[in-house]
Amino acid sequence: MIKPFLDANLLVAVLNKEYPAFTDAARVLSLAGQKGFVLYTSPLCLADKKVGDLEDRLEYNAAEKAGCTHLLTNDTGDYHFARLPVYTPEAFLREIIGRNDLFA
Repeated sequence: MIKPFLDANLLVAVLNKEYPAFTDAARVLSLAGQKGFVLYTSPLCLADKKVGDLEDRLEYNAAEKAGCTHLLTNDTGDYHFARLPVYTPEAFLREIIGRNDLFA
């Protein structure tokens, strides 16, 4: 079972159709409901980004408590402290899902 935690910037990219992040973030969200995937997020994702490191650490803690296997974000450097693997949506789709055909 692959259980990625989605950072707010993925959700915002899809909701606001922010390119170039929109495409890969939408592809990740399309995995919801597919066999072998459970997507996680937290209301903390909607916190004011001025909180910065605290918000990232709270999100990371929520991901660990939920038993997530990966953390997905467009800002991988924000999670320099992470023990979970941290991926951009594009890297997750290529390396974990193995869907290079999505980029053809």
